Amino acid sequence: MEQVFPGQVETRLDTLDWVPTHADLNWSNLLAPNCTIIDWEDFGLAPRGLDAATLWITSLGDPELAERIHRARQADLTSPSGRLMALFHCAKILNDTTAPHDQLYASVQAVAADLAKRQDSAPS
Repeated sequence: MEQVFPGQVETRLDTLDWVPTHADLNWSNLLAPNCTIIDWEDFGLAPRGLDAATLWITSLGDPELAERIHRARQADLTSPSGRLMALFHCAKILNDTTAPHDQLYASVQAVAADLAKRQDSAPS
């Protein structure tokens, strides 16, 4: 995260809320039509908002879907840990120099800039 947001993001994890988490909740691990969640091998404790941030950030290429996810998981995504987890996923996308600079990339850049501005604490 420091490569993408140098000196901008507080990354201490010991002050965050940790909760049970799937930890790999992406669209390939959700099955239709009943929204069955598969691939639980990474299940454990993680900062609150990790799963919601994964789905939200990876959906930014589809603004309507991203908005639905953000609205449904707002409590997680607006918490300090949820914002950090969203920035974590943004950094993964923005740090990938092999990724195409498409609609998702542009959307992630915009969201990341906004999230980085709203960090509650100064970087340590």
